[in-house]
Amino acid sequence: MNSQDTPIHIKLWHRDFWFMLLCNLLMSSSVYSMIPAMPSWMETMGYSNVNKGIAMLLFIVGIVVAGPHIDYMLEKHPRKRVCTTAILCLAALFGAMTLICSDEMICMQKSVLLLLLFLFRFLSGAAFGIAQIALLSTLVIDRSNSSQRTEANYVSSWFGRLALALGPFATLIILPLTSIKMVFIVSAVICIACWFIMNSVKIPFKTPKEEYHYFSCDRFFLKQGWWLFLNFILVTISIGMILTTYVDMKFYGMLCVGFMFSIISQRLIFADADLKSEVITGLILIGAAILILITYEQRLSTYLPPTLIGLGLGLISSRFLLFFLKLSKHCQRGTSQSTFIIAWEAGIAIGLFLGFILLDSGTNIVLYVSLSSIVIALVMYNTFTHNWFMTHKNR
Repeated sequence: MNSQDTPIHIKLWHRDFWFMLLCNLLMSSSVYSMIPAMPSWMETMGYSNVNKGIAMLLFIVGIVVAGPHIDYMLEKHPRKRVCTTAILCLAALFGAMTLICSDEMICMQKSVLLLLLFLFRFLSGAAFGIAQIALLSTLVIDRSNSSQRTEANYVSSWFGRLALALGPFATLIILPLTSIKMVFIVSAVICIACWFIMNSVKIPFKTPKEEYHYFSCDRFFLKQGWWLFLNFILVTISIGMILTTYVDMKFYGMLCVGFMFSIISQRLIFADADLKSEVITGLILIGAAILILITYEQRLSTYLPPTLIGLGLGLISSRFLLFFLKLSKHCQRGTSQSTFIIAWEAGIAIGLFLGFILLDSGTNIVLYVSLSSIVIALVMYNTFTHNWFMTHKNR
């Protein structure tokens, strides 16, 4: 199945599937709401761009540290319980931040407060990683028939992708009206709602493996997918860097519009197109958007670039997800989904880190480096990765 135009299975869209999609959207939105909120608050507290970058990077560090233990958790304990416990931990972390950012606590030493912020980002990354992998790489697959699982993976990843636009957009509405404390409160409430939603989902019992290891790459990283991983992470690094330069509501609103155009174009334009076309087109669109951001300071650069970025990122992400799935061997579907999640989150976190590090040198420097990452990704994909994938795919 090389076409993106996958068959639609009506039976897939049952109550529990909808609930899991909603949970993914809400939970991811609460986490991505920190992308504009955390640096903005740290700016008011007098922290440097380097500190902002480290805080953003620690999110993926938490995911990577927790990741190799997830297979053990999912085999040792009920899978839904692992997911709901991680969601509850995420809610507790947001709740703790409402106390830390209160007027009584802000008077503490800046170094102590900074360490607490770093700890929050690390722990929230670990909790989010466990919840996401348990949900998308295990529970969604368990609740889908074998013929529906590719569509289930494709759709569920789209709901998480939309959260990248919706979460920050909601934050930029709340933050000017109230304070960072309200952003944390809303995020905590959303995670609690996700906990209730997931508790209502019925997951069939599955006999655990007889042997499992405390440290394992199962359900975490697809070892044979290194080249896809590196190519995709170059794309998401570029996106993360862009997000350090533009944090207004218009940008995220038009990013969401671009995502919608991507969904439509996959069905109408790329359904029977060449297998290379989506990734190549997406990379060119993102590169063009960055060039517009560098060159123009008029209304054109307010609305067109984020739309092109959303369109391009949607095309690339959807195709790379299917590539990871096709590269996996028997019973590695969940692992390939997790690898895609890690590449997405790692790229954005590293991009945010690099963007804030370079921001003191000027916005254009950030954009030039972001453009360089896209150019390298384009050259790598067109000259090596695609042919390598065609040789090594298993489906």
